[in-house]
Amino acid sequence: MPGKKKLLVIGGGTGGAILAVDAAKKGMDVTLVDRKDFANVMYANLRYAVQPKAVTGLNIPYSEIKGVTHKKATVAKMTKSSAELSTGEVIDFDFAVIATGSTNGGGVWAQPQGTTLAEREAEVKETSAKVAAAKNIVIVGGGPVGVELAGEILEYYVGKKITLVHSGERLLESPYNRDSVVGSATNAAAWLKQHGVDVKLNTRAEEGAGGVVRLTPKKGGEATTVQADLVVWAVGSKPNTEWLNATDFASALDGSGHIQVGPDLRVKGFKNVFAVGDVTDVKEEKLGFLTTMHAHATAANLAVLAAKGEDAKLAPWKPGGPFKGLFVTLGPKGGVGFMMCCTAPSCMVASMKSKDLFVSQFRQELGLNPVTQPTMPAASA
Repeated sequence: MPGKKKLLVIGGGTGGAILAVDAAKKGMDVTLVDRKDFANVMYANLRYAVQPKAVTGLNIPYSEIKGVTHKKATVAKMTKSSAELSTGEVIDFDFAVIATGSTNGGGVWAQPQGTTLAEREAEVKETSAKVAAAKNIVIVGGGPVGVELAGEILEYYVGKKITLVHSGERLLESPYNRDSVVGSATNAAAWLKQHGVDVKLNTRAEEGAGGVVRLTPKKGGEATTVQADLVVWAVGSKPNTEWLNATDFASALDGSGHIQVGPDLRVKGFKNVFAVGDVTDVKEEKLGFLTTMHAHATAANLAVLAAKGEDAKLAPWKPGGPFKGLFVTLGPKGGVGFMMCCTAPSCMVASMKSKDLFVSQFRQELGLNPVTQPTMPAASA
C-alpha cells in the first residue's frame, strides 16, 4: 500500500485488536501479530469457561476483521524500525504498538491458552466439565476474576459448596479508597454470602495433595483445612513483556516487567513506538475499559504523527481515564461496582455489563455485527 504509513501492532487482545482497526480506518497500513488466530472478548471468558452454551460471539477469527493483515506468530527480535517474527519473516514499520497484555492467575478460566478456536473450545469443554463434576470448589483470590467466577458458577449450578479465599482486608481491593469502592466490596461479599459462599478474608491458602487446601489466617488463629474437588487460583498478574529482553527495548522495562512510557504512551527512548494496556507502567488499575481508551487515544496520536512527523505535539493520557470505575458481574442478572464517588446498583451493572459482557460492543469496535446472547435457564434445585 504505497503512500500509507506502516503500523505494526504486537498483540491482538482488547487493546491491540481495537487499535489496529481504528488505525486502519485512519488510513494506516496495519499488520497485527498475535500467536492466536482469533481475537477474544476477555470479559466473557469466565462465563464461557463455566457454561460454554451461555455466551456466543466472543471468539472472532482475525480473518473476519477487515483492513488489518494478521500474522500468526510472535516477535523474536525487534528494533525501532523492524521486527523479526518467530516464523522468520521480517516486517519493516514506520510505527509500532506493543499490546501484549498480561497473564493473570485465572489461567485457562480467564484467558485462552491455545492458539486456535478448536483448542479454545476443547479448553472450555474441560473447564465446564470440572465445574459440573465438582461438589466442593475453592477459589483463591477475591479480585474481579475470583468474584465473577463464583457468580457464574452460582448462576448455572446448584448444590456446589464454594469457598472464596482472599488474603486482603476486603474483596475487590482498589487503590481508590472511596466510600463507593468500599461499598461495592461490601455488596459483593454480602451477595456471595447470601448465596451460600463461604468468604474467607485475611486468609492465605495452600493447596496440598488429594485436594486438601490449608487455610491460614493472616492475623493469627488456628489454621483449618477444606477438602476440594476443584481448586481455581485467581491471583497474581504479570505483564507479557519477557520477549522484549531480547530486543532493543529491554532498557525500557522497569523492575516489574512493565514498559516505561511517557505521558503520550510512547515507549521511553523511542518516538515511533507506543505501548498500551496492561504492559505499561502507567499508575492506574489495569482494566479492560482503560485499555480500550488507550487504544483509541494512541490511534489518534498515530494519525497526528503520520500527518505531521515524529516531533508533532501529541495528546497526553490522563491516568485512570476521564472517570474512575469498576463493574464486576455476579452472573448475567446482577453485579457490583462503582463509578467515581457512587456505588453502582446491581441493575446498572447488569444492564451495562453482565447481560452481554461487552461482546457486542467489542465486535462493533472491530467492524462486525453485534450478537444476541443466549437465554439460559438459571440453576434450579
